[in-house]
Amino acid sequence: MLYNEVFPTRIRARATAVCTAINYGANTIVGASFLPLVSGVGLGGTYALYAVLCFTGFVFVDNLGAFSRIVLYAHIVLCFARRSVSSTFDRSRGDGPFQLTDV
Repeated sequence: MLYNEVFPTRIRARATAVCTAINYGANTIVGASFLPLVSGVGLGGTYALYAVLCFTGFVFVDNLGAFSRIVLYAHIVLCFARRSVSSTFDRSRGDGPFQLTDV
């Protein structure tokens, strides 16, 4: 799935721009670190390090996305809409915009 298909239409352009900037930044880091790592730990070690980093990122995203699997997209949008409309809420009572009772 392409990341621009994930975002709602009203924020799609900005969100896609942010994702593209992050992608270019990550590619720059990999490109700048590749040759020094190859000369330091060898080609196999370099690819092993990149594989470990990719796997760590996958586990992080997989665990972070676990909550969104049980919540419908419409409910997530509703929670963000409530948050943008009402910027103040009573945290002591726990009636924030991201309560599981809202969904």
